[in-house]
Amino acid sequence: MLPSFHQPPSPDYTLIVRTRIQALAQDLERELVHVDLGHRPSWQMKAVYDAVYLPVASKVADGLEAFCFDLSILRLPLSEDLAATQLRIILEVLYHFGWLLSEF
Repeated sequence: MLPSFHQPPSPDYTLIVRTRIQALAQDLERELVHVDLGHRPSWQMKAVYDAVYLPVASKVADGLEAFCFDLSILRLPLSEDLAATQLRIILEVLYHFGWLLSEF
């Protein structure tokens, strides 16, 4: 039996996923500035991230699955103790895959 080949997502779908990635990255950059400046304690950032951004990040991860990427890191709740570090890692992942999708 021959392996089945994955049909690449349409250009419109790629644009939708890239737009979600860019919007989420911009929002998280602003949140990271608040955390770094001490305007938002990490426990508060965790609450905001888990309630507002985690569902969006999960949708981005779902969208990237169409390209055969498994990004379970985007589905993890924010750690209170490592909020700033985890946000930086998530941003790097978003930047990388946003760039990668721009090449499709």
